[in-house]
Amino acid sequence: MNKRKFIRRFGISLAVVLVSYLAYFAWARLRPQAEASTRTLWPGAIYTCEPVLEPRKNVFHTVRLDLGQPGLEFLVTPGDPTAKHPLRGANTTDFLRDHKLNLAINGDFFYPWRSNHLFDYYPHLGDPVSVQGFAMSNGATYCTVHKQKPPAVLNISRNSTAWIGAPRRD
Repeated sequence: MNKRKFIRRFGISLAVVLVSYLAYFAWARLRPQAEASTRTLWPGAIYTCEPVLEPRKNVFHTVRLDLGQPGLEFLVTPGDPTAKHPLRGANTTDFLRDHKLNLAINGDFFYPWRSNHLFDYYPHLGDPVSVQGFAMSNGATYCTVHKQKPPAVLNISRNSTAWIGAPRRD
C-alpha cells in the first residue's frame, strides 16, 4: 500500500471514530431526562422515579415495600455453596421471569468481571460468578467474603423482618 492510500484510509478511520464519539457525546448530554413519577405497583409496593441533573444526569429508581403486607415474599438468588463461583451470570429480567416474580432488584457486585471493549467482557449469561460480600438464600450460605466484621448486609427473615447488620439464621 502506498503512502497516499494509507493516509486516506487513516483519515477515513479517524473521521469515523470522531463522528461516533460526537454522536455518543450528543446522545449522552442531550437526551431527554426522565420525568419524576410515583406509582403503586400493588398494595404495599410504591415505585418512585427521581431524575437528578447534578453532578451529572442520573435517574434513581426506588421501591418502598410495606413488610407487613400479607403474602409478601422475598427471594435471594439461590447459589451452590459447594462451587468456587456459586452463581451463574444472569440479567435481572430473566431472573424475574425464571422465578415468576413481580419485582427483581440487582443488589450486589460480583466477580470475576472485566470489560475491555464491546466484544471482550466477562461474565456472559450463564458464566460462573460470585457475589462480592455475604450471600445466603433459603438458609444456605454460599458466599462469605467480606471486608467488614461483622458484615453489614440487608437481611430479611422468613417472617419478613428486615434489618441491616450481621446475618443470623431466623
